[in-house]
Amino acid sequence: MQISGKQEKQHFPMGLCFITEGVLPFAASDPLRFIPASVIGSAVAGAIAVGFGCESPAAAGGIFVVPMMKNPVVFIIALIIGSVLTGVIYAFIKKPLDEQDTSIKEDEDFDFNIEIQ
Repeated sequence: MQISGKQEKQHFPMGLCFITEGVLPFAASDPLRFIPASVIGSAVAGAIAVGFGCESPAAAGGIFVVPMMKNPVVFIIALIIGSVLTGVIYAFIKKPLDEQDTSIKEDEDFDFNIEIQ
């Protein structure tokens, strides 16, 4: 599954609204690397936010409820740190596609004939 630039642009506002369904194409395309990177980044961001006493009066609402939060600046810092950490971990563990991988995929298509006599 390949994610185009247009799809990436539409997932950004979804992320700002904390609509988590926008992450599904990314997780489905590379679950063994994307999910652990996301878990680690989210855990660090959550630990920072909780450690500094960030609280939200709303259960949902994304970036729009940040002004109503207790310690909103720390929340934004935690969000940025967690996002950057997720990106760095994912970039570090993602295996680059080289020419050898593409040649293997091309060789997988083969035809064979079965003759019944």
